[in-house]
Amino acid sequence: MNIYKSNYEQLIEKLDQFIRKYYLNKCIKGSLYTIAAVLILFLSFNLLEYYFYFGTGVRKVFFYSFIFASLFALGYWVLNPLFRYFKLGDTITHEDAAKIIGDHLENVQDQRLTILQLKNKNLQRPTVNYLKPVLIRKHKRLALFHLNQPLTFRITEDILSMHCLLYYCFYLFC
Repeated sequence: MNIYKSNYEQLIEKLDQFIRKYYLNKCIKGSLYTIAAVLILFLSFNLLEYYFYFGTGVRKVFFYSFIFASLFALGYWVLNPLFRYFKLGDTITHEDAAKIIGDHLENVQDQRLTILQLKNKNLQRPTVNYLKPVLIRKHKRLALFHLNQPLTFRITEDILSMHCLLYYCFYLFC
């Protein structure tokens, strides 16, 4: 029983680590989105003002819409994942984290999700003891896999390359 609980607790700890890395990745991706959106909006408003020389009313609309859009982008893409990173809001469940891991890694597939579902069934009917050996066996199979192995988030890598290209273009124009 003690080994069984420690195995399950180890699985939950690994899933919690993955959830924190997941939200950190979303925060980094969101900061890149925010920087790109603010920069594009700033440049477009400046170009419009340069070529058309608007009156004070239009400038005021541009200014407040720029401030509103910047704060919205910062809040939605950066602060929301940051709050979830510190568990200050709704976070993804362990089942959702297990599905995400299963989607990215072929050797794990949905074994973690199966363990979590079997554990929930075992908690609903604690008198049934046939699930304990199954859970222990599945956890031993998963013990070879560690979350310290790199999980590649391809979207973040693409955004980082786009960020470098954007920085290079900005450097050329300035």
